[in-house]
Amino acid sequence: MNRLSRLTLSAAAFAACAAPVLAADAPQGVDAPGWYATGSLAAVLSAQGGDPVVSPGAGVRVAGTTDLGRGRDFALAGGREFRHEREGQEPLHTRLEVQWRDLSIARDRASVGLQQAALGDHVKARALFLDGLVRFARTENTRWWAGAGIGTARVDVPGALAATPGCSCLNPARASGTAWQVKLVGERLVSADGAVFGELGYVRLPSVASSGTPSTAYGRIGAVQLGIGWRSRF
Repeated sequence: MNRLSRLTLSAAAFAACAAPVLAADAPQGVDAPGWYATGSLAAVLSAQGGDPVVSPGAGVRVAGTTDLGRGRDFALAGGREFRHEREGQEPLHTRLEVQWRDLSIARDRASVGLQQAALGDHVKARALFLDGLVRFARTENTRWWAGAGIGTARVDVPGALAATPGCSCLNPARASGTAWQVKLVGERLVSADGAVFGELGYVRLPSVASSGTPSTAYGRIGAVQLGIGWRSRF
């Protein structure tokens, strides 16, 4: 069983066990515990990393740089909101969710040694996260959440051999590894079961490396996103 399957099954088992316990005597209304689903579309405002290191053999390593541009991020999530009663205090609200992300980040330029290349392609990634969120503020019609998640991502870096003739420096690479994210979410309630939300987040993707000689290793990429989405409760 691969890492994506294990993460999904673990989250589903936890939620299934917790649901019957928390459903009993649950309060009704917009703040009642329950299952929800979200969909969102975000712009990648900035991204850093992904610098190549080329190993032509004989223990030689040549470091390079990559200039990343903007991009887009599409995400779907499903989870459950919990309400924790506290004596003398307002109840604490938390969420546990599984989120899938599909990212595409522009790769504008790269350099390796004396080689300079204009690229104009995209680094792509698909990630699955297990997220935990805590509500830290609310008004009559808004809810504010902060959260973090860990999971796995598959990153696909395209090759650019034609852009570095005689070098074979920028080889294609595809691999999976550990990823993590943090996010701040602000919701505007539009009904008892629906809300529009804005999200500011940061995602850290794994490094990848090509096989063969020469081989190319690409460093981890960090991306800042700003998006809008819809949450439905059911």
